[in-house]
Amino acid sequence: MELPLQNFIFVNSWKSEPHSKNEISQVVDNQNFLDVKDVSIIEYKKGYAVKLTGWSYDVETIDYPDNETFYNHQYFNFR
Repeated sequence: MELPLQNFIFVNSWKSEPHSKNEISQVVDNQNFLDVKDVSIIEYKKGYAVKLTGWSYDVETIDYPDNETFYNHQYFNFR
């Protein structure tokens, strides 16, 4: 079975300023459903959020095609 390469925007990683390297690492280290290929900071709702791209083995997203974007609601307390 080939895993889809998908995008996950972590909406609760939102901050008004770009994330530090430690905050980015916290997002990567605390997810458990993705083999991460790429990490980026994107503009999201007049601020910034962490976006991970990788091969998802989450049961809710595995049947979607490559390059689908999902909004993950895992919470991170960066403040």
